[in-house]
Amino acid sequence: LASLRKSADDFESRELFGGAPADMTRLEILRGRGRLVFARKQGAWWLVEPMSDLADAAEVDRLEASLLGLRARDFIHGGQDLAAIGLSPALFRVSITGAKGAVSAVDFGATRSDGNTIYARRDGQVLTVERDISEELSKEAEAFRGRALLGFHRGEAAGIDAAFGKTRILLEFNGGGWSSGGRPVLAAAADDALGALLDLKCREFVDE
Repeated sequence: LASLRKSADDFESRELFGGAPADMTRLEILRGRGRLVFARKQGAWWLVEPMSDLADAAEVDRLEASLLGLRARDFIHGGQDLAAIGLSPALFRVSITGAKGAVSAVDFGATRSDGNTIYARRDGQVLTVERDISEELSKEAEAFRGRALLGFHRGEAAGIDAAFGKTRILLEFNGGGWSSGGRPVLAAAADDALGALLDLKCREFVDE
């Protein structure tokens, strides 16, 4: 009997992206000054817009977790002036695409009068969520660019080919160990060289 007295809101899902696919392949944030688009290629996250570059996987994964973890605080009913609450047009529109092409999209608007939540709209339903997500959605592309010069894992490396002027150093890993020019190389020395290369990080990005 208690269940029968519940309102319709009690039966609505509070997960904003509850229908979002687990195998996310594309994340798009449409905002007033342009778009921020990420795409997964061969298991790695890449920035597609506003530039093409390797993305910082940890930052994209954190953004993904923040979006999928969003919960509706309140459901807003009645005729709402969508323009007044920043939903027509929306301040942010987030679209998540799965491997099979399924898309889940949510609009985000202005801060509510309580100062702690923002308006959002999912499938025509206006609701509110914690305002912290607006800070994440406002970040520039620079914050998501990968700073590692080599974007692969240590176990994926099968060789090192380095040229210093006319000098060339070639190290190969054939499963049984490292070698150079057919001669064996100490594993520790090759691992040190590989580790130094994989640890390289860029200090800053330049436009030239």
